[in-house]
Amino acid sequence: MNKLLFFVFPLIIYLSGCSFFEPSDYSLSKFDSAQWIEYGTVGENIRYEMINDLFNKHLSIGLKKETVTDLLGTPDYINESDNEYSYYLGWPPNSGSYMRIDGEVLSISFQNDVVKDYYHYES
Repeated sequence: MNKLLFFVFPLIIYLSGCSFFEPSDYSLSKFDSAQWIEYGTVGENIRYEMINDLFNKHLSIGLKKETVTDLLGTPDYINESDNEYSYYLGWPPNSGSYMRIDGEVLSISFQNDVVKDYYHYES
C-alpha cells in the first residue's frame, strides 16, 4: 500500500499542477492600440494579456475593416479566400510556454468589409 501511495501521490500532485498553467482569467491588461501594434509578434504575451479588454470594449461585430486595421495594425496573416485577418497573441501568462510550439491567435472574419465574427484559439 505504501509503495502504491509513493507512486500515485506524486502523479496526483503533478496532474493537479498542470491546471495551474492554464489561467482562467486573462484580463491582465487594458487594451492599448499602440502597444498592441508595437509588440507585434516578438514573442511577448502582451497581446494575450489585452485580449479580454479588447473583446469587451473595443472589438465588435459590425466594425469596418478599416477601423480594425487602425485599431490593431496590419494583420500578421491575411486569408483572402476566407476574408479573415489573424493576429498572433503569444502564450497565456504562466502557460509553460517552453513546452508549447505555437501560441494563440486572434481571428477576425469579415463580410462586406465589416466584422462578421471574431475569436481566439490555440494554433
